[in-house]
Amino acid sequence: MSKLDTFDYLNASDDQLKSHWAGKVAPHLIGKKIVGVEWQSDEERDNMGWHSCAVKILVENNGGNLIELIPMRDDEGNDAGAIATNMTPCHTIPVI
Repeated sequence: MSKLDTFDYLNASDDQLKSHWAGKVAPHLIGKKIVGVEWQSDEERDNMGWHSCAVKILVENNGGNLIELIPMRDDEGNDAGAIATNMTPCHTIPVI
């Protein structure tokens, strides 16, 4: 966390945490364009120290750079993570 980030993570309620993180993430994603969907390469997986490859959702930001959204098993990044969806028939985007 940045030294300028004065949010009290330790004493915040779940609702406060959700709102805080939504405010941090939303500006990077709202109105942006998804430009690609691919799975991590074996090299990317190995560099993460993972056993599985995760899907990468590629989003173009305003500067033309790509934001990579890569699901993880947990906040500590212990392995790749699946994504639950409401898409039919793909209710889960799996790890491979």
